[in-house]
Parts: sequence; structure tokens; C-alpha cells
Amino acid sequence: MNSTEITTFFTYDEALQIHNKNGKKKDCKSDTDCLEGETCIIGECMFNMKCTLDKSRCVESYYNENYLTKCNTNEECLSNQCEQNVCEGDLIECIFFGKNNECGLAPKSRCTNDDDCLYNICTDDGYCEDLGIKNYFNNNFILILVMIAIMAIFVCGCCCCCFNICCRKKRSK
Repeated sequence: MNSTEITTFFTYDEALQIHNKNGKKKDCKSDTDCLEGETCIIGECMFNMKCTLDKSRCVESYYNENYLTKCNTNEECLSNQCEQNVCEGDLIECIFFGKNNECGLAPKSRCTNDDDCLYNICTDDGYCEDLGIKNYFNNNFILILVMIAIMAIFVCGCCCCCFNICCRKKRSK
């Protein structure tokens, strides 16, 4: 990735147009194989941006954290809402990965249903959840336990079978 800062605001449609034009360059081994502002993840270039809810004003997320956090004036925030030197206001997060893209409310944003959120998880108390290892483990805990149980039964079955075969050979001699 180039070290030049990306400080320009753009629309979602402009980002989509650039991504579709340059998105064919998806294979990568490191960040330097990707376009400016992209990161190489699992062999594909990923671009992360945040936008206003109407997608009319977006900013690349990695280099422009300053438009998303601290501020002195409204103009210093992507959301145009600076309150007590902190950028406030709901934003959506968009991820362009390979030839795909997904957008939704960022983690910790208020939501009413799963479809509102980037990771499709709206908690019972109305906040978008982050898709992390904790959630992966919680959502798949039962599946993991079932797989361990099946493996244990398989191993025990193999041991019993081998034991019976060995015992029969000794008895027949």
C-alpha cells in the first residue's frame, strides 16, 4: 500500500465505480500488491470505508481516522456532527473484498434488525455486534461440541473394534 494519505471525500457510487474498474486486481501476497488504501487479506485486496447514511459522503477508514474520531468543528467529521470534541452521528461501514462489497451500520451502532448491520447481527438490546472470534465461538459452540462428541465416539469405536479383533486372534491360537 502506498503511504500517501487519502484525504478526499467521495460518494459510495464513485468508490463502487473505481472498485469495479480496478477490482479485477484481486490477487495479492502483501499490501503493496493492492491499490492505495487497500489491505491484502487472505490473498485478496480489501478496501474499507465509512459513509454517511445516504452514502453521499464517504472516506477511506484506515488513513482518515481523524474524520471519524476527534474534532473541533462539524466540518472535521464525516458525519458533520462534532459534539464535545468527538465526532458523533450514525455512519455505515462498507467493505470491498475481491469482487464483492457489503455495507451496513458499523459495530456499536443502534439497529432494529439484523439486516441493518454490516455483520448482520443486531443484538437484543438494539446494537450492531462486531464479527469477532468471541461471536464466532459463541455462535458455533454447540456445533463444536457436537463435532468433538462425534470424534470421541469414532475413536472409541475404533479402539473397541481393534481390541475385539486382537482378542479373537489370541483366543483362536
